[in-house]
Amino acid sequence: MPASQSVRANRWCKFERTLSNQKLETRYIREIVYGKRRAITYWEITTDPEKMPENSTSFIMTNLQGNLKKTLGDLYGMRTWAKRAFARRIWLPGV
Repeated sequence: MPASQSVRANRWCKFERTLSNQKLETRYIREIVYGKRRAITYWEITTDPEKMPENSTSFIMTNLQGNLKKTLGDLYGMRTWAKRAFARRIWLPGV
């Protein structure tokens, strides 16, 4: 990134993440812009924007376009759920 450009973290936006059991959980999301906006975007999602707990804060890079604040939060949550389910299936054969 050229020295004349900077990193900008946009404001946190609150959203309700839909869990697999259809319950809602409050999360926060913001876009991180490195220099100029490009096709690849960077996001942070957390349960607490002040404390940024390691176990519930994620940094995401995506090429999805549009208003991603709610969509990306739910999509990323589904990815995490699928990854855990797949890992459990590998380690627990026959289940």
